Amino acid sequence: MWSLELPVEKVPIADLEWHLDLPIWSSVRGQPLFDLVPNKVLSNLDAYPRHREKLHRVNVDYPIDMMYSEDRFVILDGIHRLAKLKLRGATHVSVRKIPREMIPLIRRE
Repeated sequence: MWSLELPVEKVPIADLEWHLDLPIWSSVRGQPLFDLVPNKVLSNLDAYPRHREKLHRVNVDYPIDMMYSEDRFVILDGIHRLAKLKLRGATHVSVRKIPREMIPLIRRE
């Protein structure tokens, strides 16, 4: 996905914050539990040292990748970047909007 050449644009973080209320992180490393809500982590970073460290290391210079689904844009890659920007008090985030027709070009390595 990162190799796709797409324009980068700025969007308000408020438009994407709803992602931070979904259970999309795992409380157990290496297991796809999807049992942890990012906003819960943000409210008590010391209780989640693995995600705290990941937030510390994440590079927010890279845009968040999104795709339109149903009636809104959904983040495909970049939840930790969004969370870190929220922690910093940022108001906007850089994003790339991936068109559905580009799905075949996305490879998993």
